[in-house]
Amino acid sequence: MACTVPPAIAATRITGKPTPFKQIAEWCDSNLPPRTMVLVERWFDPWNELRVHNSTNVYFAFTVPSEPQETFERNNWPATAVRFFEQFPDAAYLEYTQSDRARLGVVSNVPFARRAVFTNEAGIRLAKWGVAFRDDFYDPATNRLITTIFYNTRDDVLERARARGQATVVLYGPGWGYTKLWQQLGDFRDWRILEDKAELEIYNLTDTTNTATLYINGMALNGGKRVRFGALSQADYYNQTLATWRIEAVPLAPGLNRFTLTDDLYRLSKIPLLVDRIELGVSPTNSK
Repeated sequence: MACTVPPAIAATRITGKPTPFKQIAEWCDSNLPPRTMVLVERWFDPWNELRVHNSTNVYFAFTVPSEPQETFERNNWPATAVRFFEQFPDAAYLEYTQSDRARLGVVSNVPFARRAVFTNEAGIRLAKWGVAFRDDFYDPATNRLITTIFYNTRDDVLERARARGQATVVLYGPGWGYTKLWQQLGDFRDWRILEDKAELEIYNLTDTTNTATLYINGMALNGGKRVRFGALSQADYYNQTLATWRIEAVPLAPGLNRFTLTDDLYRLSKIPLLVDRIELGVSPTNSK
């Protein structure tokens, strides 16, 4: 009977079955900026466990199917993850450590300045004693008892961009939603959603005021949508028809520049704009 006491106590203290999803979501709510993208190594979790233990603050995402190992290799998952962080340079990464696939992961290819580790200590003890109640506790391919979130602050993102010689950084600001239409359309792209209003944050990392051409590639869903870019430009998007909106002569002062995209009819139409990609071409001017 004495031998059963430690496992019984440990069983009451486990923080996950085996991954501590609730703890991870709570940490994201408290420590990451609103509407941050978090790429999850295991593709099942964003639309299963992390939907049950959902965050009120961030969007958990995956790129493409990554299990089993044959699928991981066939889809070249590490390459898709690197592209994800090129598209969303301020995104975080949730990795399951002690994995045979860790050497193929993204941490060595995408620098992160900070991390937070979540350890299911009681679950580790139960697995060590051989009395854990789920096979997941013994998974040799991915030890989900120890997980790590790698992330960068906004200053870290800008410092990395400067080190790479970038002149600008484009980030999705307040108001942007997120979706993935893989179940509806069989499309694994990551879409940022514009409803009635959202901001773009464009950092000019030079000391010179520049002008830029902005390209917004996207499509409307379930109807047409007219979008305004401040007082500079407007464009019409149509249902499930990808189009690129070219916005000329966007002024970029040194530092942070905020621009607002709006749809004045959204309250009536409820038509979202799904943005696939935003690109920027910069031309220097003579002003300081």
